[in-house]
Amino acid sequence: MKDPKLERYDELVAKCSGFERKGKTVPYTSANGHMFSFFNKAGEFGIRFSKEVQEKYIEEFDSSLFHSHNSVMKG
Repeated sequence: MKDPKLERYDELVAKCSGFERKGKTVPYTSANGHMFSFFNKAGEFGIRFSKEVQEKYIEEFDSSLFHSHNSVMKG
């Protein structure tokens, strides 16, 4: 049975006609060779934004940079 969170990630990616989901063990999307979203093995979903959007979202949603695999993810 497929993970419901992974199903949701796939649904979101499918709405973006210019991108396709890649990766078998760690699903991700990329543009111009740069990964901009991924779904890790812990069931967490990360999206890379511009510095300006990052700062806005961190403040607006009282959040932080994404941590995955014991690392802070850039963007």
